[in-house]
Amino acid sequence: MRTNQNSNNKFTRFLPLNESVEKGLELEPKISDFEIIKSLGNGSFSKVVLVKHKITKVKYALKIIDKNNQINIEEKSYFKREIEIMYKLNHINFIKLFSHFEDELYCYFIMEYIPYGNLYSYIKNNNKIPPEKVSNLIKQLVSAIYYLHNMIPPIIHRDIKPENILLGENDIIKLIDFGWSNYIKSEIRNTFCGTPVYLAPEMIDGNGHNEKVDIWCIGILLFEMLIGRNPFYDNNRNNLIQNIINVNISWDKNIDNDARNLIELILKKNPNDRIELKDIIKHKFIKKYNGNAENSLIKPEDTIFNDVYIVCKDNPIDFQRRKIEWEKKRKEKEKEGFKKYFPSNDDFNQKKNNNCSLIMFKKENDNLLKELNLLKKENLEYKEKLEKKNIYIFRLENQNFLLDESNKEKEEALQEKKIEIEQYKEIIQKQGDFINLLYSHIKKQNNQNLNLPLNLIQNTNKTFYS
Repeated sequence: MRTNQNSNNKFTRFLPLNESVEKGLELEPKISDFEIIKSLGNGSFSKVVLVKHKITKVKYALKIIDKNNQINIEEKSYFKREIEIMYKLNHINFIKLFSHFEDELYCYFIMEYIPYGNLYSYIKNNNKIPPEKVSNLIKQLVSAIYYLHNMIPPIIHRDIKPENILLGENDIIKLIDFGWSNYIKSEIRNTFCGTPVYLAPEMIDGNGHNEKVDIWCIGILLFEMLIGRNPFYDNNRNNLIQNIINVNISWDKNIDNDARNLIELILKKNPNDRIELKDIIKHKFIKKYNGNAENSLIKPEDTIFNDVYIVCKDNPIDFQRRKIEWEKKRKEKEKEGFKKYFPSNDDFNQKKNNNCSLIMFKKENDNLLKELNLLKKENLEYKEKLEKKNIYIFRLENQNFLLDESNKEKEEALQEKKIEIEQYKEIIQKQGDFINLLYSHIKKQNNQNLNLPLNLIQNTNKTFYS
């Protein structure tokens, strides 16, 4: 069981820590870091909302998964695989997963926000899409699927449909929702999944499937964008299934001839007879509107991954590593006596060189203030002890009888108390020096715009021992 850095409460994790947190580049994000703006949609297992980070002001699409939902508990391995796949993708036509985090109740995926809606809404509002635009969208979809199928090991999406395709600026599509995605490790997959009207015949037959199911879905989408309806749709579910199995397409007489030819090459019952992705790009329907579109086919090895994404650079840098190092130094100093460890100027200069944020300086400053208050409290305790010792000595010295042989023990006790007083005086003097040094350090920080409270500065600049 792992614990959240942002909370003392322990909870069972669905997912591993994201890379930026694992490497100590930032603290794990939390839901209170974001302002929720509006809902973007609800799925079978999750919901998506638009959020804005309170510090950076960057907008994200935040996918929220209920950890207490029984289905989600049973299928939590799917969520782990989903983020694993999404982090591997570096292609313009895939939605970007920036980071993820979780708490006791939910898992959260911090994703790229695309404000223009999905392809389903676009088809519904426009009924039919012009062939030249359809050709461009299919070219991009083929490029994305080609990238997936060339991963090592290859990945199949298995849920390509208009609802899972977002439209960005300049008609750039973004394929989303990798909940049903999986790896192909030289074997046929047997999981029955997807949306009924987009199921391939082999998926319905239950004879196993491979990456060819994604190519089938491209043919369905091509037909829907041009005609405005599904090629196999029927109000009766059994008739729908039979139409898919028998590839009984309900054609429209006004369909583009080149587009019809491409659809026929894609929607083949036998997966092995379906046209290859690289041949779809070469097809006349794609080329006559996009020219030489073969350059759009990109393999994973042709892309360069960016550095680890940090949600908020104002979070402490390398928090866990520095915390461990500081605790180690503190323990070493405490072994030397009553002295408390505080960071030297070199420590602070090093933090500045490492781009340590103003927020972290303020937190460190708060820790120093706590140290100062602690020392002041100890100093008062020593003064009280000293006062008690002085009273005790006064009483001993002013007793109205002469010391004789029987009072030697009291005389020895008196000498011991005097020695203790000298030791206390020495300790208090050292503490005074240390507190004055600590005050100088805090005052120096204050000069660096850390805005320490004025009353603290005024109260601190006093002599601690007199």
